[in-house]
Amino acid sequence: MTSRQRRPAVTAIIFAAWCPAATGCRTDARPPWRCQPIGRGEACVDARRLALPPPPWTCHERRGRLLCAAPGAAPLPGGAWRCRRDGTESLCVRDGLPLPDRPAAEAPGADDEGWRCWLEPAGGRRCRPRAWGNGPWRCDDRGGCARRYPDFPNRWEWGCFETRGRTICGSDTPAPTDAAWTCRAQDDRMTCVDADPDVPAPPPARWSCRLEAAGDGTDVARRVCHPDDTPPCVQDAQCSGGFCLDRQCVRARLSADEV
Repeated sequence: MTSRQRRPAVTAIIFAAWCPAATGCRTDARPPWRCQPIGRGEACVDARRLALPPPPWTCHERRGRLLCAAPGAAPLPGGAWRCRRDGTESLCVRDGLPLPDRPAAEAPGADDEGWRCWLEPAGGRRCRPRAWGNGPWRCDDRGGCARRYPDFPNRWEWGCFETRGRTICGSDTPAPTDAAWTCRAQDDRMTCVDADPDVPAPPPARWSCRLEAAGDGTDVARRVCHPDDTPPCVQDAQCSGGFCLDRQCVRARLSADEV
């Protein structure tokens, strides 16, 4: 089987290095997104630094939300954050992260799954079409759906499972991995976590998913999802270590060490 403000001159240098004019990059109506072609879509970078809580807070993005966690009774950020204490952790979530505009010539279609975005170490963000590199979802009359060519940390062989809305993969072949995954290398073992895996339909639909290896009755790897009929959460207090988002409990802490 194969995650602030700069001075204009500094920002321009960053953009020029990532997106030279010869590649056909464009500037959105919502600056400073800079985008370049990627397959049939575009990949975009936003050099603005998000206003992240300071250490010991750690944060990650999931479907347009910023989720952060800190050990102990760390000072809670104010403003647009929703925060709680849970055991020995402080947890916060913030909605409404900005997304790149769609190109005017690109009308949303049935396979438009929106953007997948992740944080860079310095607090910037990168986004790409969520369906980039994947096959289309195919659904049967019983409500189950599958897609070929699902996301993996890289092209090598991985063993994966799904838990609490996350995909967790392990491999004995350490190698550079996709930046959208959070990974940890220990000895000759690599563990990676995807906190924002694809589902056949955006929330509020709830799904239970798994990854199938090529050779397990199929010619290529597949991501298979079925409607999840477990009782949905209705409040954050039901979710240890996280929040009730889109009727499911979502962990606020993201680390490959938690596996």
